[in-house]
Amino acid sequence: MTDLDNLAGLIADADTDKTAPLPPGEAAPEDVPHVPGPEEQALDLVNMFAGALAAYAPDAGAVWTDQARAMSAAAIAPVMVKYNWSMTAIPCELGAAIIVGPLLYQSAKIVAEKMKADRAAAAPAAAAPAAAAGRLAPVPGATETGAGPEVAVHPQMALYK
Repeated sequence: MTDLDNLAGLIADADTDKTAPLPPGEAAPEDVPHVPGPEEQALDLVNMFAGALAAYAPDAGAVWTDQARAMSAAAIAPVMVKYNWSMTAIPCELGAAIIVGPLLYQSAKIVAEKMKADRAAAAPAAAAPAAAAGRLAPVPGATETGAGPEVAVHPQMALYK
């Protein structure tokens, strides 16, 4: 089969009316994508919300049992039908934000805790060489947070408050 034969096949396939009803006895093609109904979309919406909530507050996951999710989806499906709203109409950017957002949030919390632990572990290690050299005395004017000495401010700056 040549490239021209492949092209002719593609053209013939594109010219067929895929919306026409099938002749009697002919099976539907297998490449027809599944379009979820309102009930399935409502359950997806509830699962998405419950998953995001559980990612933010893991204790809240206990509230969203399978029965609670099913009841919530059954209540939301008629609303979706009434307002002709579909989860399949969500822009891909919003869908990505909904899916990836909670993962990024949890990752940021984990990284923040790791950085905090690393700083706490490094603080005694940094103080040890200074103590050995006899320089353990605090810096005059240093803040309690260890951010360094306070910056001197002229009294006249009080006029600008």
